[in-house]
Amino acid sequence: TYVPSTKLLSLTRSTSTWRNKGDIVTNDISSLQGPPLSRFSHICDDHNNLLDENDSHSKNKNNEEMEYSKRRHILSSILGTTTTMGISSLFPTNTPPAFAISPQEASTSYDTYAPTYDSLDGGVAASALGIDDARSFLLSTASGNVLEIGVGTGLNVNKYVFAPPSSPPSTGGVTSLTLVDISEGMLEQTKTKIKALNIPSHVNVSLYKADATSNELVDRYGVESFDTVVDTFSLCVMGNQGARDCLKQMSQLVKKEKDGGRILLIENTRASNPLLGWYQDVTAEAAASAGGKGCLYNQDVTAMIQQTGNSKIVKEESFSGGLFRSFVCVKE
Repeated sequence: TYVPSTKLLSLTRSTSTWRNKGDIVTNDISSLQGPPLSRFSHICDDHNNLLDENDSHSKNKNNEEMEYSKRRHILSSILGTTTTMGISSLFPTNTPPAFAISPQEASTSYDTYAPTYDSLDGGVAASALGIDDARSFLLSTASGNVLEIGVGTGLNVNKYVFAPPSSPPSTGGVTSLTLVDISEGMLEQTKTKIKALNIPSHVNVSLYKADATSNELVDRYGVESFDTVVDTFSLCVMGNQGARDCLKQMSQLVKKEKDGGRILLIENTRASNPLLGWYQDVTAEAAASAGGKGCLYNQDVTAMIQQTGNSKIVKEESFSGGLFRSFVCVKE
């Protein structure tokens, strides 16, 4: 799991200065140094400086054209790619295709991240963005036989409400918990949290290393075997096609709506703000490859869910300007 939204939100304070700056914006998405999320506000400042320079030459058309051409040439030589577009076409609504790290790369990488991972996905920043509250509210509604995909270090485990012993299904609460991740290192961190939580002994808890983008889980557990299937902030690491494959597998694993089955998701998503969404689009691959732990934070998760064919969104809630969203889905 990965939550880049914890620092991307600071971009919203910079984007307001982009408006009405002229007809040309040049995007800066390469030769980035340091963690990508801490760089966003600096990149915005660089854009604004260039645009302010452009305004200072507006009284002389020839000088303006020469200056713009010069800047474009310099940026092209430094970055290797420069995209120039008019305001009318600046903010495309379709999320562009994007790469993904392989399951093998994810397993190895997240084994390395595991010991210090909670400082990224949890803590003060996550609380300030409402992520902790979103987790607590959504996951407290999980019930029955629960599968969590991409459990990571187990940040969700203390959010579940466990059913009392020998209680009827109508009582609610989690009766069994199956926790899955691609990384053995992450699962080890989860085991530590489980030991400290004193989960009731009548609740069976099992951990399993698996690739959720394959059919491995369906082959192991069978179709319609879980009352609740959960995923938080994992789809972005799987890439666009991998995320679709995972959602399809979730829809196979969960029981039908008439039998009480539900899918609960909290995911990084493309922002509702057109400018911020556009910025996510042009930086997504650079951020994912240059320190974003493989996470593509501009996915249109709503469309992906709809494309599974048999999953229906019954509730969708947006947080932090749409940088992340929660979903309650059912299988028809």
